[in-house]
Amino acid sequence: MPFPGISSRSRNHSDRGSGPYWHPGRTLERHLSCYYSGVVVQRQRHRALGWLASYLLVGACDAGVPCAGVVAPAFETKTLELQAPDVSPNNLRTWVELLTSPELRGRHAGESGADVAAALVAAQMARIGLVPIAPRGLRSILSEGDYCRGFPFLGEKDYNVVGHLASMASTSGTSVPAAGERPVILLTAHYDGQGVHPAGQVYPGADDNASGVAGLLEVARLVALTPDPRTAWVFVAFGAEESGLQGARAFMSAPTIDLSRVELAINFDMIGRSAEHDDTIGYQLLGRSRPATLERLRAAATNTGIRVGPLQSHDEQMILTDAQVLAERLPAVLLSTGLHEDHHQLTDTPEKIDYAQIERAVHLVLALAETL
Repeated sequence: MPFPGISSRSRNHSDRGSGPYWHPGRTLERHLSCYYSGVVVQRQRHRALGWLASYLLVGACDAGVPCAGVVAPAFETKTLELQAPDVSPNNLRTWVELLTSPELRGRHAGESGADVAAALVAAQMARIGLVPIAPRGLRSILSEGDYCRGFPFLGEKDYNVVGHLASMASTSGTSVPAAGERPVILLTAHYDGQGVHPAGQVYPGADDNASGVAGLLEVARLVALTPDPRTAWVFVAFGAEESGLQGARAFMSAPTIDLSRVELAINFDMIGRSAEHDDTIGYQLLGRSRPATLERLRAAATNTGIRVGPLQSHDEQMILTDAQVLAERLPAVLLSTGLHEDHHQLTDTPEKIDYAQIERAVHLVLALAETL
């Protein structure tokens, strides 16, 4: 959240029950090796990072490559709970700790740490059964590509990571609406951060915005686990938010879906903090259809018992978010627990995250979907 001022091989991604895209017993480390082992790194800056040599050997398994030109390192991670029927605090913590790892060098846009963060998110999208290309009926004419969709950034590329729920596929001959007739929810969060301090310390960016990415991936896992055939979902982890909302602008200029089908765009940005005795989830309504969005938000809050409230005026005035770009063409809502003294500081660390707040934000979005 800022202040103002190698080609992929073709693969059938729809079969999450077999093949390298779905292995419930695998650790994230093992799974990532299936995606990135032996990929030729195209950009010189990757070669400068010796720790990238820790990726596993070629031939670990046969899999496509969701992110062109990016090698994911063999991080030590907990086993993600892919089959948990409800929000998994373990998953949330794992993602926050992984994204804030010093090896990612603060996830600064246009640098190798951000590229690896994008690769990690793409691997999880593939692992839970999201697909990189939208189904017919929702697809825009600009629909080709893999999970990581590059856009120009400082003479090179940065990436948005995009996944579509596989159950969006048409179901002709049934009472379930065809893909092009279903309301679409667009859930977004930026994965980039502040990078490295001039003195050499890494900005962790735990709340801003590892918390938002953790929430996005958990929503994606849950809706993919028990999909509602009445609703279509698109998940986007934006790059280069801290550099002027560039990832959001790139997506909106070349969307993977027909934007006229989007009923609501939701943006997670800083959802991992709580004030003393206050677990309210803040919101900011943007774009068209604000009264309808507010009615849905209040209904979701009532149905879940989660307290919501408008962001304080100083929060709205001091920050820019991807939601403002989405709102130029879509009804949008920013969900955030607001600014705090650790914003854009070296002290925005994982141990300060209130994981119960991220859980609440996830439950709120799932309840919002039920109001469409």
